[in-house]
Amino acid sequence: MLLIPGIGLRNVFLLAAIPAALVMVVLVVGVKEEMRLKETPRAFSLRNAWSETSTPFRRLLVAVVVFTLGNSTDAFLLLRLADAGFAAGWIAVLWSLHHVVKMAANLYGGQRSDRVGRHRMVTAGWTIYAAIYLGFGLTTNSTALVALFLAYGVYFGLTEPVERAWVASLAPAAGRGGAFGMYHAAVGLAALPASLLFGVLYTVAGPLAAFGTGAGLAVLAVALLWRVPTTSDPVIA
Repeated sequence: MLLIPGIGLRNVFLLAAIPAALVMVVLVVGVKEEMRLKETPRAFSLRNAWSETSTPFRRLLVAVVVFTLGNSTDAFLLLRLADAGFAAGWIAVLWSLHHVVKMAANLYGGQRSDRVGRHRMVTAGWTIYAAIYLGFGLTTNSTALVALFLAYGVYFGLTEPVERAWVASLAPAAGRGGAFGMYHAAVGLAALPASLLFGVLYTVAGPLAAFGTGAGLAVLAVALLWRVPTTSDPVIA
């Protein structure tokens, strides 16, 4: 929309709010939740929740934290595109195309993980991430950057739905809520220093140092995945 004459950023954001408003209407009007019998909730304790998790889950969580430390905000990818000479309008177009790739990859990844296993899917996704980040640090070629940015959506499809399914399979049925709480807390706590570290490296040492560090942490996280057993992976012939 930024490419359409006469449409400024304010109008773009106003138009972007329309789908969100429609979703809220659907949720309020069309989605009904069945009434359930109330149960007395058990007081949540982080120590108890951690002790109830399995060793494979803890190892997976460590690998996720290491990977997240190298997974900075996507705004830096857009900054790299801008530094390479892309106009704001074309960056918006690429951002939209990225989400199309991401959506298609999510559909594929969720189905494929039941066949090849979650361990392989996450390993492949994090490896692709490392290659894309390294490429972003090494090249300023416009065509290469576009290809890398669109391929970035594939990484999400191979990992985003699969990581959550893996957490659910490694957590005990009665403790899945606590396991997901720890998973999201770990990711959230690691995300802030990840972006701060990337920003400092990008400013002080340049894009290669920043993107290279992210790629290196992804490779380290892949190595840590080797310590997570694959026996819980559902494999369908």
